[in-house]
Amino acid sequence: MAVLRRQDTATRAIHPRILIFDEHAAMRREIRRLLADGIHGVILGEAASGEEVLEICRKQKWDLVVLDVEMRSLGGFDVLDRLKRSRWGPAVLVFSLESRSSYVEQARRFGADGYVSKQAKPHLLLDAVQKISATRLKGRPVARSAGSGR
Repeated sequence: MAVLRRQDTATRAIHPRILIFDEHAAMRREIRRLLADGIHGVILGEAASGEEVLEICRKQKWDLVVLDVEMRSLGGFDVLDRLKRSRWGPAVLVFSLESRSSYVEQARRFGADGYVSKQAKPHLLLDAVQKISATRLKGRPVARSAGSGR
């Protein structure tokens, strides 16, 4: 097993730890690919259920959770609320098919750090992840991959 480094010594950029939740494996793979290609040295994890998100976050420190609030088991906003109220709570970016303003407002009320529609261009998700990660990591730059194109 490789040793994970939290900081790239050449750039002093931070490599964020990001947990991806979506009930659909194909969507998790696409998000993983986008983030791995766009953020140099990012540390990624995946969860397939709301219960798994909470369990993984209890056991390991994550800087950001990309959370689809549409889930069959626990309510997505319940998971968001639990994450934000926990002492180990990461930043949370809601990534959902639902784009009604009432839904976005509800996410904000539960403490979401950002909201991106799944209908948006992929670079908007990458930009939101980088912005929230940099804010969470005290403004230190998130290392972009050379091929991220932006």
